[in-house]
Amino acid sequence: WQIKYALDSGARGVLVPMVSTPSQAQEVVISSRFPPVGRRGFGSPYTQENWDIQTAGEYLNVANESVVVLVQIETREGVQNVKGIAEVDGIDGLFIGPYDLSISVGYPPPSPDPHPKVEQVIQDILKVAHESGKKCAMFCTSGTQAARRAAEGFDMINVTSDVRAMQSGLAAAFKAAAA
Repeated sequence: WQIKYALDSGARGVLVPMVSTPSQAQEVVISSRFPPVGRRGFGSPYTQENWDIQTAGEYLNVANESVVVLVQIETREGVQNVKGIAEVDGIDGLFIGPYDLSISVGYPPPSPDPHPKVEQVIQDILKVAHESGKKCAMFCTSGTQAARRAAEGFDMINVTSDVRAMQSGLAAAFKAAAA
């Protein structure tokens, strides 16, 4: 039900956490698509306006092919089923959440980089995603980390979190003000 609300508000895609099985991934796809390929109901009179499309009919004609569906691989079961998850038609990519992934496979959270055993899992997920013709995304906490992941072949990478960016910006401003 949350997928429908996100898409009805005009989102152009969804990122669903804690997907651990191909059947869960299939449910995500079905919930993200209109019939006949899914079960998403049409409930928003303004979604198409958020997409700069004039009519609901035009939106319905492009939504199934245009909405991006990513699932997060961050559980032990998700790692075990990653190939089956990646092969689900309609999944556009896999997103790695290194903190939950580390914890779920029995290692401490990254500080700042993952444990070497978790790093191997991350590289395995990247390989499976690309072998399945899917994109692979990675959460990073710094520009340096993001550059390394880009060089490794990750397709989507964030460079920081909103909280970290605000903290860094404020710290720099306070330092300049105190000088």
